[in-house]
Amino acid sequence: DLRAEVESMLGFTCSGGVATNKILAKLGCGLHKPNQQTLLLPHAAPVLLKDLPLDRLPGLGGDFGQSVKTRFEVETAGQLLQV
Repeated sequence: DLRAEVESMLGFTCSGGVATNKILAKLGCGLHKPNQQTLLLPHAAPVLLKDLPLDRLPGLGGDFGQSVKTRFEVETAGQLLQV
C-alpha cells in the first residue's frame, strides 16, 4: 500500500482520490482525510457536485467565482448546472 509506505518512510499520512478525471479525483480525495482513499464512481459525481460550493472548483474561486455567483445567482455547482 503506497500510503503505508509514505507514512513509514516519511512520517506523513496521505489521502488519495480515484475518479474519471483529475478534478473529481481531487474533490474525492478531500472527502475522507486523513490517510484514506476515495473511489468516486461516475454515477456518484452528480451527487458530489450538487451541494458543492462553487469556490471549491478550480478556477471558480476569487473574483471570477464571485462574478459567476452574482451573474447567475448561484452558490453551488449543482445550481450552476441548472442554468
